[in-house]
Amino acid sequence: MLLLMQEIHHQITVGLADEYPIFSAAFEQFLAHKAPFDIDVKWAVHSGRKLMESLRRDPVQILITELRLSEIDGIDLLEQIKDSYLNTRIIVLTQYENKKYIKLAFSRGTDGYVLKSSSPQDIFQCFSKILQGENYMGENVSMGPKINAPNGSPRSREFDQEDRFVVQSELTIREKEILSQIQDGKSNKEIAAELFISDQTVSVHKRNMMRKFNVHNCKELLEKSRVNNII
Repeated sequence: MLLLMQEIHHQITVGLADEYPIFSAAFEQFLAHKAPFDIDVKWAVHSGRKLMESLRRDPVQILITELRLSEIDGIDLLEQIKDSYLNTRIIVLTQYENKKYIKLAFSRGTDGYVLKSSSPQDIFQCFSKILQGENYMGENVSMGPKINAPNGSPRSREFDQEDRFVVQSELTIREKEILSQIQDGKSNKEIAAELFISDQTVSVHKRNMMRKFNVHNCKELLEKSRVNNII
């Protein structure tokens, strides 16, 4: 790793995007005092909209972003950033270790994926690799099944159900279509006719959404959807 570090002689410009300002502030200080190479943090933002505005105004060599952001999630911006800013390398620095998000992030153009629970050396190794044009998966990041992984505790499952990013990302395109129809006050028969599916299929989708949202009826489903900015 030290050899890779020594190959970076120029100053690296960085942009930070995280939903929590206190994390961005602490991470900026961490980079300033602990990085083994010269880093200039140009900006730190907390929403997807501000992220795109900042990139347009002041492009950076490395963007470090969380998957979940306010207004527009980071995961939804990866492709647009990669297409529009060819010289910007993207690191996803996140709390989400589900292989579904890892695969999605790499398919949309991220160069590196590092967990917030990883060691400081992990993020610096990621810098070194992606600046050489390589992809990087950090400590405990894998697209395959985890061997001997323990089942999630009741508390961890509850957290997933309360996490807006997780809940929203778990919905299929069809479920979102049906959710929109439910919001309009349509019955199962009306939804079925609109989407050219059967009443039974509508009922199955509703049950699946209620399970994902951990609710028991359509009223609760709509309330949680509004809270999570899905509708």
